[in-house]
Amino acid sequence: MTRRTPEQWRILFAEHQASGLTQAQFCQQQGLCPKYFSLRRRQLSRLPDKAPVSRFIQVQSPKYESAAPVSLYYHGVVIHFTQTDASFIADVAKALA
Repeated sequence: MTRRTPEQWRILFAEHQASGLTQAQFCQQQGLCPKYFSLRRRQLSRLPDKAPVSRFIQVQSPKYESAAPVSLYYHGVVIHFTQTDASFIADVAKALA
C-alpha cells in the first residue's frame, strides 16, 4: 500500500473531479480501493487546509516615527529592534529570506 500525504490525497480528489470518470473508474485506473478513497475524502474534508508557508517577512513598525521600535516576524520568531538603522534591519531581513 502506498502512503500518501493529505496534500497528495487532495490532488487525487481534484484529478478525479476533473477526469469526468466515476469514482469506481478513477480508482480502478489509479489502482485505488474505492471505499478507502471515499473514507480519505471524508476524513480530509473535516480537516482545515494548512496555510502555505510564506517566504515573505512581515515587518511591523508605526509610520512617521523615525526612532520607533521595529518588530520582525519570521516563521514564529519575533526579533525586536529599537533605535536601529533601517539598512541594518534590511540586511537582517535579506539574510533570513
